[in-house]
Amino acid sequence: MEHCPVRGLLHNPSPLLSPLQVEMLRNPALRGRPVGVVQKSLVVTANTEARQLGVPKMCSVSEAKRAGGNALHLVLGEDLTLVRTKQSAENKLNDSS
Repeated sequence: MEHCPVRGLLHNPSPLLSPLQVEMLRNPALRGRPVGVVQKSLVVTANTEARQLGVPKMCSVSEAKRAGGNALHLVLGEDLTLVRTKQSAENKLNDSS
């Protein structure tokens, strides 16, 4: 039997940026601080520091404030323009390689 090399295509998709990651890029001073992203009166995501304070994903703003207290920074994440711009730029970079 003849040796047949295996050929394939390696695909390494870049992870999509979340609104939380975009806010951290927009405001580097938030890094290392408990942060939650608010959309439509809900905290839709929270970073590790906020979760350590007891802030869950997909909770009301009032619930997040009770859990995180004054240490929690809530940012409005309803404008997804920057998220889409960053994702589009990453997709173009991946397509060109």
